[in-house]
Amino acid sequence: MELDFSPMQPFMDGLLMNLLIVIGLPLIGAIILRYILVKLKLSDYFAGVLASFAFLYLAYKTFMTIAV
Repeated sequence: MELDFSPMQPFMDGLLMNLLIVIGLPLIGAIILRYILVKLKLSDYFAGVLASFAFLYLAYKTFMTIAV
């Protein structure tokens, strides 16, 4: 027995795009920020912590922008 998920296709496409935007863009920004901070001679640990906080903040702001 096969299930037909075709009626959910437009919903799933929109959900996937929003998930990619909410997770992908802040992740790329955090990776770039960490790279810049390491090049500025900050310790790897401190750069990682700052990049993690930046990721959380950017993901929150992106989610709030999409959700409203």
